[in-house]
Amino acid sequence: VKGIFGIHTISGNAFIIQGNDEAFYGYSEITGVIANQSLDKTQRIGGELQFTTQFGSSLYSTLSYAYVDSTIKSGQYNDKEIPGVSKHTFTASLNYLPITHLNLGVHYKFGSGMYDFNNTQNKAPNYQSLNLSASYTFKDFEVYAYVNNLTNHKNAIVVSGAYYPYEFERTFGGGIKYRW
Repeated sequence: VKGIFGIHTISGNAFIIQGNDEAFYGYSEITGVIANQSLDKTQRIGGELQFTTQFGSSLYSTLSYAYVDSTIKSGQYNDKEIPGVSKHTFTASLNYLPITHLNLGVHYKFGSGMYDFNNTQNKAPNYQSLNLSASYTFKDFEVYAYVNNLTNHKNAIVVSGAYYPYEFERTFGGGIKYRW
């Protein structure tokens, strides 16, 4: 669903995802080994809303909210939340195009804390990340660079009572994309 009201655009969607053999890396109580394992059947039900404002030809902002109810649907952890999936995620971004084909962006993401497999009190703290990006397009090529977690926030997820780093430190990256 999408609506345009002057300089504002509102869009939204709803989804149901039925997963099968979704993999995770963790400790197996059966084998006593840390390795890739399967959650077997999973389900994600949710929706997203996005509000974009085009301030002019070179400046726009986006606010969005996503809700995801993620559930393991079989096995030992049946009816528990899937670890590492935030139920609520808020994002805000601002993009500036100072010249044609050059896009500079700042993006902030906040996610609610996530549970471990047992959905006990071992809930990870809220997740947050401030990111910067720059990209330049020329014909079918795009050159891009980014900095994720600019503030170096110590994000982590909880799996079986243990905290695992998740975008735990500042990272830099870049590359070239080709579209055909």
